[in-house]
Amino acid sequence: VDLIEGKRLGLRAYTGPNVSFILDNDEDAFDTSDALYNEFILGYNAGVGLDIGIFTVDVEHEWGLSNAFDSDLIDSRNNRLFLSVGLLF
Repeated sequence: VDLIEGKRLGLRAYTGPNVSFILDNDEDAFDTSDALYNEFILGYNAGVGLDIGIFTVDVEHEWGLSNAFDSDLIDSRNNRLFLSVGLLF
């Protein structure tokens, strides 16, 4: 949703589900195998973004809805905060 939309200033808010897939596991890094991970991880994201001139900044939070590891013994859901900075062309 665009809250402010202009040529030099923009403010937006966004939200929605996401699905993450593990494409490769470097078994040497943590001495783990692919069998320990779930095939996909479900999450829910919400964030806000600000555009000022040619610069853009976004802050987003992800709440994990499913465990990353294939185990019921530990809670391995993602709880991540993202900060993105960029240039608009």
